[in-house]
Amino acid sequence: MIAVYIFSAVAALLLLHSAAVMAAAFITAKRARADAPCDVLIILGSRVDGKTPRIDLRSRIDAAAEYLKKYPSCIAIGTGGNFRAEQTVSEAQAIKTGLAANGIDPSRVLTEDEARTTYENFRNCKRITEENAPKNASVGIISNTYHLFRAGLIARDSGLENFRLIPAPSPTPVQGYLRESVVIYEVWGRKIRRAFSKK
Repeated sequence: MIAVYIFSAVAALLLLHSAAVMAAAFITAKRARADAPCDVLIILGSRVDGKTPRIDLRSRIDAAAEYLKKYPSCIAIGTGGNFRAEQTVSEAQAIKTGLAANGIDPSRVLTEDEARTTYENFRNCKRITEENAPKNASVGIISNTYHLFRAGLIARDSGLENFRLIPAPSPTPVQGYLRESVVIYEVWGRKIRRAFSKK
């Protein structure tokens, strides 16, 4: 009987946590804005079939193209590697190609095509920014609305400063927000491991 109570309590806590994460993700998305210029725009990668971006990544590319047209002095970094069987190009290259198709000069678009995770995206983009942009450059991070809360947490963990979150529409919002309520545990796990490793 005690085991049932414990299981029920844990399940309730997990549900409450998931609801809190989704609420935080909604609030972050509402606060994100695309109406201020940045020196560098980081476009987070997502799934690619062959060389064709899936719908969520297409949304990020379209929103990034609109932003880059509005702020022509901003340079972009497309992120994401080529590590899935269904890919024939990296996520970063698919972003660069998609931006070019939207009228963005390819010379404005750098690529970070080694990352397999969002953590690696930001660490590599931090280095690229330091090598290609002014000191203390302002950074914009663009992703689908459901992803912005977690992206912001990871960006801070990766040492990025002076950044703003820029929303791209979420074509699959229910799936996206539900997924975020689960994968956020990876972020908490890393924070806990890092805290214990410092002791």
